[in-house]
Amino acid sequence: MSVRDFLVDDLDMVFDDFGEDVEYRPQWAETLFLSGVFDREYLALDPDTETYVMGVQPALRVRVADLPLEPETGDRVLLESGEYELIEYQPDGPGMWLLRLREVRHASA
Repeated sequence: MSVRDFLVDDLDMVFDDFGEDVEYRPQWAETLFLSGVFDREYLALDPDTETYVMGVQPALRVRVADLPLEPETGDRVLLESGEYELIEYQPDGPGMWLLRLREVRHASA
């Protein structure tokens, strides 16, 4: 078994244990139904300083294999906790995307 196979197996376990149902709504394609690991806050590596920084915006990690198109700023994500807009994304290790989100607030009727 290759190292890549081990990584894929590990990712599968993480998403099986911690993942939740996600509706990914790209601007220019059909809605995708996938699994993601959602965090209200995130820890990321700053590429300029190579130090960890904490963000206070919500973030979602998804498997690259589950999202067959590159994410675009403005795409929408629907989770049990609410609706979010994609404001930034980046690769997050082998086989994952880190999607930084902003909560969408709908006006009360």
